[in-house]
Amino acid sequence: PYVVIAANGTMTPDAASNLNTTAISNTTIQVEWDNNPTPLYNETGFEVYRSTTAGTGYKLIAKLGADVVSYSDAALSAATRYYYVIRAVNNNGASAVSGESAATTKSDILAPTAPTSLRVVSTTRTAVSLAWDESTDDVGIDKYDIYVNGSKSYTTSATSFTVNGLTPLQTYAFVVKARDVTGNVSPASNQVSGTAALQGLNYKYYEGNWSTLPDFNTLVPVKTGKSSNVDISVRNRNDQFGFLWEGFINIPVTGSYTFETSSDDGSKLYIGSYDNAATPLVNNDGLHGTQAVSGTISLNAGVYPIAMTFFEQGGGEVMDVYWTSAAAGIARQQIPSSAFTDAVAIPASSLPVKPSALNVAAASYNKINLTWVDNSNNESGFEVSRATTPLGTYANVGSTAANVTSFVDTVGLAPNTQYFYKLRSVNQFGQSEFVSIMQAKWSFNGNVNDGSGNNKTLTAVGSPVYNAADKKEG
Repeated sequence: PYVVIAANGTMTPDAASNLNTTAISNTTIQVEWDNNPTPLYNETGFEVYRSTTAGTGYKLIAKLGADVVSYSDAALSAATRYYYVIRAVNNNGASAVSGESAATTKSDILAPTAPTSLRVVSTTRTAVSLAWDESTDDVGIDKYDIYVNGSKSYTTSATSFTVNGLTPLQTYAFVVKARDVTGNVSPASNQVSGTAALQGLNYKYYEGNWSTLPDFNTLVPVKTGKSSNVDISVRNRNDQFGFLWEGFINIPVTGSYTFETSSDDGSKLYIGSYDNAATPLVNNDGLHGTQAVSGTISLNAGVYPIAMTFFEQGGGEVMDVYWTSAAAGIARQQIPSSAFTDAVAIPASSLPVKPSALNVAAASYNKINLTWVDNSNNESGFEVSRATTPLGTYANVGSTAANVTSFVDTVGLAPNTQYFYKLRSVNQFGQSEFVSIMQAKWSFNGNVNDGSGNNKTLTAVGSPVYNAADKKEG
């Protein structure tokens, strides 16, 4: 910041006059001024200066051409007062600065959109990793707040986060809300439930021409995914490819364990996180036909990180992983998928029941009322999502507490627009199926009642008979 003054010189341009500033939105101010139409010495341009303090702290924000008499200053902070001065310049010097003008950007009252596609990326016995698609906002997203079992627990500026310190084999419910720079908070994302448990291996698949294993951390995978065990069948081609598998392995009892890779071509196995510069427990690298190499390690009972790498240059392709342990009573065998996975079953009775009879009615040009029937006795709340076409992309617009059977949607509605809604109940262990808007639902089973909950019951005429075994296409 500095003080703007007239530059020394002769034959300098006339100063700008009648400076005026107007807030156009919560991020934009329009700056306008008058220019002498018959100057003795015309300017070659105008300099625009801005400050958040009257009379001082000015910074040059724009240089404009001759005879330009307006400037739109964008990407500003909402509800903030800005001060402006203008200075005309030419090749001889600069004019005196204009008089100061100020305007305050409009307040930001619009909340961001809800984060979408919240998903569980991976889990361990003490952590659940989440990812989601970013929200949008008219001013800009500042942070994302992560809620665990309904409580705000973490904050991040990224679109992914790992929740650590969880209790092994316990199931948690997660939602994410976006917060803009003004502090407006979005509706909650879709809820996901995740169990702090081992759930197989994460793989990264690569393609390249190698004679030894590369450092996969320096390469960009062609694709990624999850698998229950080491599996090369998900490759895109039969030659010149590689894999990195990462996960955790459950060591059942304390003792000595021998790990072995049998591969064509090269492979390595690490007990610990993957680091190409580290010494692997099993080094079966290089170009070769199917061959087995093993390594032995003493481990206490517990869960350990494990990583396995493999590449195929040409010819046949094989990658199998074995273990042996006298202490655990394990004769040489391929490591079973159960060693990489915790079997966690959530009883169906723990999940909330699907609501019914969803009814939607427009209350005004910017308000829609929703009501439904609560069929569950163990929900923690309900999620409301909306789209502009029946089969379109639905986004969450709100949520309610347990036992609530109504919701008022006021989130960014446009007049004369048709909206479609879905609703589901949620709790810590998961989510029910969605109930959506339908006009009526009649089943061809002799029952003329309306299954949609909209009470559009048919009247049977002529004693119709339904035969489920006699079907006709039509």
